Amino acid sequence: MRIQRNQLLRQRRRQRFALTERFDRLGACCRFTLIELLIVIAIIGILVAMLLPALQHAKEKGKRVVCMNNLRQIGTGLTLYATSFNDSLPHNLVDYSWEAQLMFFERTPYVSSVGDTHPLGSLYEQGYVSSMGTFLCPSAWIHNKDWFGLERNIAEAVKAAPGSGTVGRAFSTYSLNVRGRKDATEYDENKTGPYGGEGGRAKFSESLAGQYMAAADGVGMPSRGSPPEPAGSHLGGDGFPEGYNILFFDGSVRFVRDMSRTLTLDAGEFRNYAEWHPFWDRTRDTLP
Repeated sequence: MRIQRNQLLRQRRRQRFALTERFDRLGACCRFTLIELLIVIAIIGILVAMLLPALQHAKEKGKRVVCMNNLRQIGTGLTLYATSFNDSLPHNLVDYSWEAQLMFFERTPYVSSVGDTHPLGSLYEQGYVSSMGTFLCPSAWIHNKDWFGLERNIAEAVKAAPGSGTVGRAFSTYSLNVRGRKDATEYDENKTGPYGGEGGRAKFSESLAGQYMAAADGVGMPSRGSPPEPAGSHLGGDGFPEGYNILFFDGSVRFVRDMSRTLTLDAGEFRNYAEWHPFWDRTRDTLP
């Protein structure tokens, strides 16, 4: 009996030893050396470096699509406004350096109802564009985020509401084509553009026939006064816009590439935030 038990114990020990030896051999054959680990890490790093630009490009492309949809909604708002107001576009008698991107001027009880709200602000204030987020491009790079922000713009719109007795000022990342403004109260009848010679009541049908740009991504780089300081959208590797989403009065939007960086170039700066910038001289036919 004792002999049989000893034989059984020896047999179990041999089985356990064989199993351990098998795992030892398996571990020995699957261990990585330090050099092999470094090679694997290097390969992973190369793959990440190759894929990252593609991922960033895909992300920017998605933002560009959202931006185009924003401009389409602004175009719809302009069309609805013109339908409600006998073919007229919103008043534009704001005398301000950044009037193309300004939504609300500093409204006070002493400022007339004609001159204190920019056309973009009128679209929001009167409900033709319901969301403040529509006026902000998701691709925008903004140096001073205090001047472009959803919550801030909503708060400023409340301050600038008619009858509020307080002042408010908000900016869109999009520039509206307000070409034709002469000064705070007059328009240049000899100047082409949506507001040329119209006394603050530009005509939608005439702007459509003239193939004018209605709005575009705003830019003011590399320097710009305060507020709202430098800003731009769809930036390339050099830190300047690769192109601009542009809205036309027929409601269409197209992305115009600017690889030569000349489309908004004005006196060494990239800018289209005021009606006097040469960018607004272009029409659908004269864009690249």
